Amino acid sequence: MQPGGARWSRLGGPKWSRHSQVAGRFAWHDLLRLCAIELADRGESDAENRAATGRMLDHYLHTACGADRLLDPARAPLDLPAPQPGTMPQAFTDREHALAWFEAERPALLAAVRKAATMGFDTHAWQIPWSLASFLQFRGYWREMADTQRTALAAAERLGDLEGQARSHRCLGLARFFRRRPCPDATCPYHLAPAMRSNDGRLRATQYRLDFRLRPSL
Repeated sequence: MQPGGARWSRLGGPKWSRHSQVAGRFAWHDLLRLCAIELADRGESDAENRAATGRMLDHYLHTACGADRLLDPARAPLDLPAPQPGTMPQAFTDREHALAWFEAERPALLAAVRKAATMGFDTHAWQIPWSLASFLQFRGYWREMADTQRTALAAAERLGDLEGQARSHRCLGLARFFRRRPCPDATCPYHLAPAMRSNDGRLRATQYRLDFRLRPSL
């Protein structure tokens, strides 16, 4: 809904919104947010709420993957299915546009990771963190990278998804290295990251190596 429009005015306009810390964006008043949650719980079935959550997660996943391709074009892309009907991923004009989107949506993306994990959307729960990793690395948000990758790894393990585990181990190893936190066994998650890929349907393990001895868990 655009600020200044007729529907915006009928809702009370500025008194129910506040400027966010990002230029050109608004955040809802806490009371309006609580009212929206209550109305959603009252007016929609569990199945409808879950379907809406899936569309929201699809939006963030597909948009984040598109933005990530501009930040790091050489990175191996995820093989994603088409977004669900009703989902409209955002497109980006250039790298700066993608970077600005990541920064503006960072709180929502982190919340989406938590939501996906708690509601059982485990594929989203490891793929959204993966799509965030280049941005978090670029900005030096190592704690957030570690937190999201731990969530991702747990989700991939629940799924038995070896590729998801490999990618999550690799990103978690990178975050551990830059945070200089030792591991009890002095091993790096890179060594635990078998990347499962093949063209004939069989699993092939490729070991990621890193010649550093890392110290604790994050």
